[in-house]
Parts: sequence; structure tokens; C-alpha cells
Amino acid sequence: MSNLSDFLNRPQPQKAARIGAPGSNGYWRRDIFGKPGTYIWKAQKAGKIKIQGIGAASGGSGDVAGASGAFGEKTLTVAVGDQLAIVVGAGGAGSINTVLSTPGGSSSVSGTPVGGTPLTLAGAAGVTGSPVSGTIAGVPSGPWDLSYSGAVMTVNNTGSPSSASPFGPGLKSTGQGGAGWGGGASGQGGGSTHRPAVGTNGARGLFALGGREGLKEVELHGQTYGDIWDLRDADSGGGAWGSWTRDSGTAVTANGGTAGPGAGGGASAAIAGASSFGGGTGKSLSNAADLKSGSGAGGGGAQNGSGGIGGDAIFFVFWDEVAE
Repeated sequence: MSNLSDFLNRPQPQKAARIGAPGSNGYWRRDIFGKPGTYIWKAQKAGKIKIQGIGAASGGSGDVAGASGAFGEKTLTVAVGDQLAIVVGAGGAGSINTVLSTPGGSSSVSGTPVGGTPLTLAGAAGVTGSPVSGTIAGVPSGPWDLSYSGAVMTVNNTGSPSSASPFGPGLKSTGQGGAGWGGGASGQGGGSTHRPAVGTNGARGLFALGGREGLKEVELHGQTYGDIWDLRDADSGGGAWGSWTRDSGTAVTANGGTAGPGAGGGASAAIAGASSFGGGTGKSLSNAADLKSGSGAGGGGAQNGSGGIGGDAIFFVFWDEVAE
């Protein structure tokens, strides 16, 4: 498949290809559920499995970013034929700043291996931009082994918050860049998986480079979606500010830089950058009604018109554990 959207929007989840060595977390195989809907996962092998999930985010309301989704992680023991029902909530639609944006849908995992109480990631509540109100982050509930809540924005004119992650609760920005799992943005570049962002350039990750301001340098930096296995593997740089730039004597508005998993996108005088999943979306100075945030990230804010669409939920199921 050519890109992340095609992969996540396939009709049914597909089994990850067996590689020459197990994944970083000790499992050979991984199934991903990233399109809103209800799925049945059936155990093909007895033993332990590991679930990681990020809940759905709400849409932005005018220039106020939406709230982000929660994170949960659980290890279960399954028998052959055991089934899990996995509900993937949809991200909420954005609105103009006098109208309440749409909340994110609820997400859950249930079935015999889980027990009587489902593993739930409640979707983030909608927000109204004028005045700022109604912001409630996504919240986990049920017998997760590890879980954190998302983040909310209580002021306008910022990038959207990152989802919660294995490293902690969702984070928010004070600047116009999107927040990453490693910190928010105080300027117009996006935070990374490991660091907050300052100024117009995206923050660098552990090894990944951050985006640099300029028309020719707002592309994806760091990892692509397929480069990570467990969410703890993420190492992505933030996207850069898409500024007014002169190219051959002509003024051009560059879009904000996109970002890899767990890193925030850059703000822009046109359309802001988004993360592939987990990282917040930068603020757009134009209408962001059609701009969808990466999984779990709050919908981006827009100076003019509607806020952006919140990120959908996503679940990862790891199975076929390495024998001890």
C-alpha cells in the first residue's frame, strides 16, 4: 500500500509480516485497527498478547484546538479461538468558534480474556472557542496495566495537544506548533517524541531531525509509520513552520511541516502540518475544516473558519510471543 491512509483504511486488519527477528517488544506479529468501526480479533495461538490503544480526539472550534485521546496498555493470556471485540472510535468534527465541536467516539476492547469490565478509552469531549469551554480530555477506564489521560487546551491560538502515550499523559503547547510526546511547542515548530519545540523549527527527536523553516524543507522528518513496532520505539522530529517565503521572486505560502509518530506538526499561514499519529496538529491561519489530525491528537485550530477534525482511535494487538 502506498501510504498510511491506505493502510489504515483497508477493509480488514492484516497480519504483520513475519520478519527475521521478533519485534522490539518480544512478539513476532502485530495487527492494527485504525479505521473507525467494530472488529473481532480471534486468537490463532495460545499465550500472551499485548494491546496498546490511543483513544479518539475531539474537533477544534475555530482557533481553539480540540482535546486529545487517552492511552492504555494491557497484557492478556489467550487460548486458541478466544475473541476480542475491538471498537475504534472516530475523531470529532471541527466547528466555528461559537459552536461546540464534535466529541471523539468511545473506544474499547472486551471479551473473555479481558474479563467482565471492558478496557475503555472514552473519547475527548467537544470544545467551544468563544468563550473557551467544554474541554475534557479522553480518559481511560477498566483494568489496564498502564494508562494515561489526554490533554485539553484552555486558551486559543495554539497548536493541538498530543495524545497520551506509553510515556505519560497528553501534552499541550503554548505556541502554535503541535505538541509531541516529548513536549509542547512554545513557537511555531512542532514538538518531537523527545523534546519540546522552541521557535519556527521542529524539535529534533532522539536521533531524528526536526523540520526546518522554509518552502523546501517542510517535508516529513524522522520515522515513517512503518519504522516502529511498539509505540515505545517512536523517534520523530517535529514539523516546521510553513512561512511566507519568496521563491524566484514570488511570494508563496508553505504548508506546515508534517511529523512522524508521536511528534507535532508545524503551524502555517496556509494549512498546518499534522502527525501520522499521536502528535498534535499545528495551528492553521486558514480554514482547517478538512484537516484531520493523526490518531488521538486534538483537531487543529484555525484563525479563520472551522477548526480541524480530531484524530481517530487506534489499537495495536501484538501476538505470537517469543518462547522463553
